[in-house]
Amino acid sequence: MTLRPINKLRMALIDFAERVYHWHMLARERYELMRLSDEMLKDIGVSRADAEGEASRPFWDDKGIKR
Repeated sequence: MTLRPINKLRMALIDFAERVYHWHMLARERYELMRLSDEMLKDIGVSRADAEGEASRPFWDDKGIKR
């Protein structure tokens, strides 16, 4: 069974919206990571340099991140 063109468009729009939401949440998490104190970062086993490296990545760069 093939999808009708309108259903294909609907699925593409849903996929795109999910991707944009994922990117938004990833950017927010990286922003929040930078707001943590050095003590908080140490508690979770992350150095300031690692946090800065993660936060400097572009929002679309989600390689190595499980969804």
